[in-house]
Parts: sequence; structure tokens; C-alpha cells
Amino acid sequence: MGIDKVLNYKYFLLMPLGYIIAYIIQYWGLTPLVYLIFFGGIVLTIVKPKQGVYFWILILLIFDDIPFNLKTETQFSSIFTETIGGQTLTKILSLLFVGLIAHRIIITRKLIIGNQFVKIFGLLFLIAIITGIVKENVNFINPFITDFRFFLNFIIGFYLVVYFLNEKFEKLIPIMSIVFIVKTISLIILSITIAKTQKLYTITADTGSYLGVFVNLFFLYLISHQKKFKIYGYIGLFLGLLLLGISASRGRFIILAMAIFLYLFAIRKTKYFPFIVGGAASILLIIPFVSPEMYDFLIWKLTSFKPEEGTGESSFVRFVEYINILHHNFTSTSSFLVGEGLGGYWTSEYFFYPFDLKGTTSYPNDWIRNDRFFKPHGIVQFLFLKNGFVGAMVFYTSLLLLFLKSWRNYFKNIKINNHITFMNIILTAGMIPFYLVAFSAKLQLMGGVLFGIFYCYSKKLELERNNNS
Repeated sequence: MGIDKVLNYKYFLLMPLGYIIAYIIQYWGLTPLVYLIFFGGIVLTIVKPKQGVYFWILILLIFDDIPFNLKTETQFSSIFTETIGGQTLTKILSLLFVGLIAHRIIITRKLIIGNQFVKIFGLLFLIAIITGIVKENVNFINPFITDFRFFLNFIIGFYLVVYFLNEKFEKLIPIMSIVFIVKTISLIILSITIAKTQKLYTITADTGSYLGVFVNLFFLYLISHQKKFKIYGYIGLFLGLLLLGISASRGRFIILAMAIFLYLFAIRKTKYFPFIVGGAASILLIIPFVSPEMYDFLIWKLTSFKPEEGTGESSFVRFVEYINILHHNFTSTSSFLVGEGLGGYWTSEYFFYPFDLKGTTSYPNDWIRNDRFFKPHGIVQFLFLKNGFVGAMVFYTSLLLLFLKSWRNYFKNIKINNHITFMNIILTAGMIPFYLVAFSAKLQLMGGVLFGIFYCYSKKLELERNNNS
């Protein structure tokens, strides 16, 4: 499928319109419309599963999972926040997806295992379940279920693509790029508007903005290898870099820089990396025109990486998590090898938090009171805790090997299919940094979706290779 079949007037109209509707629903308190979309989507999925799955992936991309102002007192109504029976709509949706996938496996009598990483992911999931049961973590039922969903979301996303999307999988990254641009423009407009009436230090993008790791590489691909869409690529990349400035996220800076370096390294174009760095640095000249306070906050963020008492509480909380979890990894053989499993926790016994955690929203009060913490603030700590040091290293090594395989086969594959080769490089170069930050349910699901896209592209490339041989 050619890119021009997606990057055309149809999607350039539908995606902005979709986000305008979603924005109005989310911030105008139109909660009944969230439920109307939810039940309408379920009916569509039951009647036409393939169209329903495609619809839901677009809905989950378009809707935000957090508001642009985390301290807002106004109602925020999203598919990610509304509930039925105390469970969010997305949790209920996960059950529907599991049923759909199970039904498809039964009627096709075919279980797709996936590539090496998917197999390793499934193995780590199984080990974490067994370890959690052996260590009696099922007594902590809510953390156990939450950890279970981390792995399950990936599996759901992967199988939704490989079982239901057929050729439509090729539309997803171009569509992601349009949604990314629309949301970024919205945040820029909001920043300028708010800054006119009050001091604005930063604005929050929903966690889906971390998909910018892949989207910005897609823009680079358009700039260098798709003349028809070069201007679109330049606009998208500029907006992607500008988003880094207005959202002032150190994590986004680091993972995007890493992804771009890996991508340029894979296609043998590292000489262009300094130009990207220069483009990112030039954003510093633009931010003061949006808000001087935003510029000051951004500079503070960029110069306060070292966690110290009295500076960024969030960074120091993560630092304490790392120290305590790794200490347990290296003082317990079982923790080193397989971790604490689902429902596992750490304590601050080895390294205390240097400030009172109560009232900081860092953790639930009962976790603080019992000095028993179940969910760290990051996927790396999560893997160290739940899967152990060895399990985490296996996880990231498998991602690296996947990238190295794409890099090694670059010149051979590009002769078979130029477009698929670049899409696979984009996906594998983005996966390593993406899985340093994929902390939300939305990102976990989309991680599975992206691996499903990679799997489908790889199978298509393999088919073309066999036909040409």
C-alpha cells in the first residue's frame, strides 16, 4: 500500500475532525458521548470484527489518557477515564479484545507466536506469573492484576494487528503521524492562549505523545526518501521538536535523540545527526515567544538531570526506586534471576526517601504507610522488580538484537522492497528507546500494536523475497 493512499485529503480531514470532537467531549464534560462511542464501538466490533478493531485503535490514538493540565479542576472525560462498575472502559475493552482474539485463534486453528522478542516477552510473562504465585503475591490482588495487565496489553495489541488488520496495518504509522501533528498543534495553540492570561511553565501531552519516537523517524524517512511528502515531513519534524520544548520532558529528549541516532546509524547517515541536534537547539529561540516562564522551566529541566534532595522530587523518587530495587536484585539470588513476579514490591529499607511522601501523590497512602511499594515510576524499574536483573537484561538485549538484525540486512532488504525496509528500520530503531518509557496502559497496548505492524511487514518482506528467489 502506497503512503499516498493514507496521506491524502481523506485522512487529513478525518483525523483533525476526530480530535476536535474528542477534545470537545473531553473538556466540555460530554461524558454521555464517551459511553455512546464505547457501546457503538462494541456493537461494530461484534458485527464486523475487523472494522471494529481498526475503529478502536484509531479511537485509542485520538483520545487522550491524561489532560493537558494535570492540576485542572475541570472534568476530564475520556475513554481512558470513564468507568462502569468501578472499571475503566479501556479495561472492559481489554476483555472484549481477549475474547475476539481467542475466538479468532479457535476458528482459524492457528496460533501466531511472533518473532523472537514476542516469544521472550511471553516467556517473561509466564515466569512472572509463576514467581508471583510462588511468592504468594496473589494476596496483593490489585497490584497482581495491574502487573498482569502490563503484559496482557502488549499481547492484545500484537494479536489485534496480526489477526484482524490485514493490509490496514500499513495505514497505522502514517495515521499516527497525522494524529501526532494535530495534537501538537492543539497544545501549541493552548500554550499561546494560556500564556496570554497567566504564567505558564509547561503543558502536558498525553502519554501517546511518546509514540513520537516512531513518528519523528517516519518524518525523517519522508524527508529523505519520499519527495512527494518532503514538506509534510519537515513540518512534522519541526512540530515534533517544538513539542519537546513546550512539554519540557527530559524523557522525550533522551529517547528521541537515541531513536534518531539509531535510525541514522542503521541507514548509514549519521552525518545528519548534528543537523537534527541543531534543529532541536533552535527550538530554544522559539519557546520564549510562547512563554518566558516556559523557557525558564525548560532550561531548568535540561540542567537538573542529577537527582538531589531539594531539587526535582519526581527524579529523586525514581532514584530511590532504582537504588532499592537493584539492591534487592543483587542481594537475593531469586530476585536477581526472576525478580519478585507479578504483585511483587520493594521497600525503602536500604535507602530511605529523604522527604515525607504523604501528600505528594507519588504513591497511594497505604503503600507509604506499610513501606510496601508495588509499582515504580518507569518500565525499567518495573522490569528489574518483576522480572529481575537477568530478565530485564534479556528483555532489552532482545530489542537490541532485533535492531541489529534490521541494520545488518538493510542493504539486502532494500533491494527487495525499499518502503518495507525503511519501515522496519523505523520500528526497530524506535523500540529500544520506546521501551525505556512505555509506562502507561495506552503505551503498553500501542507497543503491542507496533510489534504487530513490524511482524506483518516482516512477513510481507519474506514473501516478496521468496517470490523473487
